[in-house]
Amino acid sequence: MSTGDKKKIAVLASFFSLFLAVGAGYAGEETDKIMEGKSIYHERCAACHGLDGVSLLPDVPEFAKGERLDSPDEELLESLRHGKGMMPAWGDVLSEKERERVLSYLKIIPGNKIFDEKCAGCHKKGIPAPKAGELDRSAGGHGNMPCL
Repeated sequence: MSTGDKKKIAVLASFFSLFLAVGAGYAGEETDKIMEGKSIYHERCAACHGLDGVSLLPDVPEFAKGERLDSPDEELLESLRHGKGMMPAWGDVLSEKERERVLSYLKIIPGNKIFDEKCAGCHKKGIPAPKAGELDRSAGGHGNMPCL
């Protein structure tokens, strides 16, 4: 057995151990976070950015095209906290946890290129937790961590 094969087995064993430790509860928890982010986005952001991430106003980022979403998370969270351009500040309206959940939702919004580029290689059919046979780690993956 080659060194590379041994490393793959070690990674798979770690992943399997993590799965046994957190199992379906983890998947449900991540889904709940994303759904909360979706709800907040629809209530607070969709008037300008569109329900599906297709902007309704000129010069407003189109999240369905992945615009601005390639920026570091901290930069995006800073925009949510303090506003940017004509976007209002949400720092006094949304908690840090709520802003993080909105950002998690933005990363998987329908049509989002970020999901296609960074997650779809492993999560062929969905996020956050593929069912047996849907996870393809040959695309590189992210070890034991969720891609969001």
